[in-house]
Amino acid sequence: MEQWVTAASALLAFLLYYNTLDAGFVYDDRRAILSNPDVIGHTPIKALFENDFWGTPLTDPGSHGSYRPLCVASYRLNYALSGFKPWSYHFLNILFHSVATALVVTTARRLLPAYCTRVGSAVAGLSFAAHPIHTEAVAGVVGRADLAACNFFLLSFLLYCEHSRLRNEHQRKPCRHITKDLTHRQLSINVQILRFSCHGFFEQIATNFRKLLKASKIGTPVMKTCDVDSGTLKLKKCQCNSDVSAYSYELMQWFTLAGTLLFATAATLCKEPGIMVVPLCILYDLLRDTRHDESSLKGALCIATSARTAASCAASCSTIPLSPLNNM
Repeated sequence: MEQWVTAASALLAFLLYYNTLDAGFVYDDRRAILSNPDVIGHTPIKALFENDFWGTPLTDPGSHGSYRPLCVASYRLNYALSGFKPWSYHFLNILFHSVATALVVTTARRLLPAYCTRVGSAVAGLSFAAHPIHTEAVAGVVGRADLAACNFFLLSFLLYCEHSRLRNEHQRKPCRHITKDLTHRQLSINVQILRFSCHGFFEQIATNFRKLLKASKIGTPVMKTCDVDSGTLKLKKCQCNSDVSAYSYELMQWFTLAGTLLFATAATLCKEPGIMVVPLCILYDLLRDTRHDESSLKGALCIATSARTAASCAASCSTIPLSPLNNM
């Protein structure tokens, strides 16, 4: 069902703008494409990273200042494949819009509550595909900067969501081995409500890189045993303490975080507002960790209350005097 919603939304996005394939170059398309030396190949590839969106050097006083080399590179690719035939430029715009619609459905499915995931993701995808606010971006070739930035923006955010999921799952993963009684457990609550670190856009990169270098030194897990009275009880390997499992999570966290930064950079190089995915990831991490810490605090308080009640009951029962047997 979920795949059908994604496919239907992307197909609707394509069909609604299919008629733009017969359109030509209009307004800013002429200056950005027809008269842009970076598009028609009159300049070397490195000039894409030295000129602005319109082909003017950034050091020129008359430069517009818009720095979008990846978008200009896509125009150059279109020109290399089909010259100045406008249908190929419009086709790539429609394709970008369809992919962005599919990514919106995936993002909605990731963020919405479980009870409204199906309906909510369908509404989000179909609304995004058909909303008239996207007409200028899709129908005009220069609107590709918005379309490409939107795709990289969503990819970056989705990768960070996966990074956050892997990190939290690894931290909460229970150790499946024999434990002591509840009365011997020590309960430790460490709540960080206002944690605003994004868990490593800078410091976790270095941490994960060190763990990446240690991955080649992983050894095989050792089977643990413990003696119980006269017998020996063999325990299965503890999944929580397994080096292989731990390092696999660390590697996945590293790759998803690196992908987040890579796509965030690509979104910015398509259009400047793409950099806003970084504060969005920080805000998402803050809200997610706050909610997780609050739920963990509630669960910990419930366990502590239960343990305290059980201990009080045991203490009160031990103080009750026992009647002599001869009085029965």
